Amino acid sequence: MNDFLTEALELAKAQASVRMMTEDEMMSMVTKLSARLQGIASGEQIEETVEEKRPAVEAKKSIKENR
Repeated sequence: MNDFLTEALELAKAQASVRMMTEDEMMSMVTKLSARLQGIASGEQIEETVEEKRPAVEAKKSIKENR
């Protein structure tokens, strides 16, 4: 096994120890982590998508008088 796969397995194992994961979730996590770790090691730039997060309720509407 290559080092990237070993590291990905360790990370997935740690995650699975704190929350229930299906077999598909674990396989997907290991696959993605292994590829990303290999990319990082080869100097590949990782683009992160930043999503604009909007509050569930407008600020003015979230404050109400307690009656």
